[in-house]
Amino acid sequence: MSLIFPPYLQPSRSDLGFALAGRSFETLAGQTTYENAVKNYITSKLNMPDTTFTLTPQQQGRVAIGYESEGAVTNYDLGWLRPMVSFPSFFI
Repeated sequence: MSLIFPPYLQPSRSDLGFALAGRSFETLAGQTTYENAVKNYITSKLNMPDTTFTLTPQQQGRVAIGYESEGAVTNYDLGWLRPMVSFPSFFI
């Protein structure tokens, strides 16, 4: 395998490590989804009921409004709520 850039000259990142860690957590927790694993083992134990991947209509109505110099900006879904729906079969 060849490098894309010489070492330490170009910053880069990969979500693969986080995806693998999430898949491992999901599997070890015996959950059907990563979202369920996070809810059952982290957010519910920390009493964080509004920390979630999928916002309810009620939660959407309470999302903070962002501002810039010209005033309020519109909130929109960047796809971060569910960044990876399923893993390729070689991860399973």
